[in-house]
Amino acid sequence: MAKYSQEFKLEVVQYYLSGFGRHQVSHKFGIHHSDVAKWVANYNNHGAEGLSRKNTNTVYTPEFKFKVIQSVLEQGLSVREATNQFNLKSHTQLLSWLLQYEEHGIDGLKA
Repeated sequence: MAKYSQEFKLEVVQYYLSGFGRHQVSHKFGIHHSDVAKWVANYNNHGAEGLSRKNTNTVYTPEFKFKVIQSVLEQGLSVREATNQFNLKSHTQLLSWLLQYEEHGIDGLKA
């Protein structure tokens, strides 16, 4: 997976916000349209800081994971909405937690 600088991501987001569609932006910058959507959502939710690369592995407590899962299962947030709201690195991380929870209950979140 390619790593993009915060400056590049900000340039992409600003181009998108100037009125171009995600497919136009992705074509111009040579990136996937899902990256455009993700960066715009991160920018809208967290400002320019939401575009910075996280170079460290964040360790989440089982309690935090459960809180995020509850937001999906009980409050009706989509996986992507919860990912943005809780500033997770990737929606696939949350999907993994959901699977662990479904298979093993709260004990599955301790890994």
